[in-house]
Amino acid sequence: MAATREVALLVGQIHKHKPLIRCSLIIQKYCMCTGSQQPQLTHREVQRSGGIVTNKYGEPLAVELVLPKPSLKNYCADFEEELKQHEIKYAHQLAQYKKARGHLQNIIGLKQMSTLNRNRSLKNLFPSGLFEPKARPMFRKPFLKPIRSSVRTDGRPSHYLFYTSKPRYYEVMNAIALKLEHIQRYEEFMVSQGISKPSSEAMMSWADGGRPMTLKTFQKKCGHISTQDYLRFVLLLQKTVVQPYSYIHRDWINQFRRFFDRTRPPKDKKEPKIHVDEKGRQYSVAEGKKKTSLARVKLFVKGTGEVTVNGKPMVAYFPKALDREQLLSPLDVTKKLTTTDVEAEAILGGHRSQARAIRIALSKCLTVFVSEEEREMLRLAGLFKRDSRIRERKKPGQKKARKKHTWKRR
Repeated sequence: MAATREVALLVGQIHKHKPLIRCSLIIQKYCMCTGSQQPQLTHREVQRSGGIVTNKYGEPLAVELVLPKPSLKNYCADFEEELKQHEIKYAHQLAQYKKARGHLQNIIGLKQMSTLNRNRSLKNLFPSGLFEPKARPMFRKPFLKPIRSSVRTDGRPSHYLFYTSKPRYYEVMNAIALKLEHIQRYEEFMVSQGISKPSSEAMMSWADGGRPMTLKTFQKKCGHISTQDYLRFVLLLQKTVVQPYSYIHRDWINQFRRFFDRTRPPKDKKEPKIHVDEKGRQYSVAEGKKKTSLARVKLFVKGTGEVTVNGKPMVAYFPKALDREQLLSPLDVTKKLTTTDVEAEAILGGHRSQARAIRIALSKCLTVFVSEEEREMLRLAGLFKRDSRIRERKKPGQKKARKKHTWKRR
């Protein structure tokens, strides 16, 4: 009995501030075989004041305890203790970070290092062949997610949609739905007054030119949400915007949209300049890229149609007709095959990539010598656009990027 009372007192101290309904105790039970006292785990619902429950043989079965009811004072004390432990953990990690930073600076031999230099030095000190960059060694300042209390001083949640797990997101969705309902009711009222559509001056086509805010911007406003939730937001916002009388809530709706200034002229792209050589011939210089190939082209306006690549005639450097067609396609579109001379230099890559890199550079050179109509023809033919495709990597467990091994039954 004495052992049982001690255990009961101990359990009561452990669960002093815990709002428990069930009580689990370790009590001493007499063993008929060995004659010794053996601990046994039991549980019983706490319903009335303390006492010992025994069976018909007088053996103790459970100890009934009266546990304190949960209170706001206990909750605040637990939260302050958790916050204190959080600060201690952060201070310990920050001390370790400063110590490691000092060791790294001593190894490299620099008194002050930026974050970029630290990561570069780690790359040299700990070379890694891991494919994922996030899995490689890195040196970062410790960051612990701040603890915030989601309960007010009266013990209630701080937000009325707290139990939805996304309170700010559903608050925005609910507000948009209420605005949509108000707009629709206003439209019904105007129809009852004999006005079917709003005036063009009132609408002012305010809905044109705007788009919903991006996913990242919306996540900053409403916390972390999935792409599916963001698409629901976009559909609901678009449905509200296309309403005839949506302009009555224009200022409120625009906080969830982004606009582009169409009156501002586009930035002028850098065009090659016209140069004059010693013989008085005009020429322009431009560069092009394709995969790893780099090309630099010099185009002379008054010429005889001579094309050289790396000091060799085009036919000798590109034996395949397809490569030659790729290179000469800008001159073919503008009909300047026999009136211009081309000097090209290409490095890296194969013949196919070099020919396409020269084609892009040659198209840029022609822009300063042709009319607007011919420039538009080059653009529509896709001769200014760089082909960004690259070779797909081989996959493990396969012969190539897509090709699989031959299946064998045995």
